[in-house]
Amino acid sequence: MTSPTIAIDPERYESLRRHCDRNGIRFADFVADALENALEEEEILQKAEKVERLIQQMDRLRLTSFRRGFRQGFAAGVLAGQGRVGLSRTLTPAEVTHKNEAFKIVTGGQLSLFE
Repeated sequence: MTSPTIAIDPERYESLRRHCDRNGIRFADFVADALENALEEEEILQKAEKVERLIQQMDRLRLTSFRRGFRQGFAAGVLAGQGRVGLSRTLTPAEVTHKNEAFKIVTGGQLSLFE
């Protein structure tokens, strides 16, 4: 089994040592913190990618919902205007009901409008 050592460029090693000496940091602590931060950075990047995928999925669903709502709402409006469908009290496209009759029969108080 090989030893778990990491080889780095000697110039980079000297640069890191000088940085640690200048700032009063133990080199071992600096390396441990850097490795720990690298692991956390990888986890953060994975979560950021997941969030980006979820946002894209939400955008696709919102666009699909908007298109479907426009299509159903437009059809419901045209058919209601032609008197071929009756709308529910909530006026949602899911509750649009088709009427078999071609024209609505005028009854009750509506008759006074035509006198």
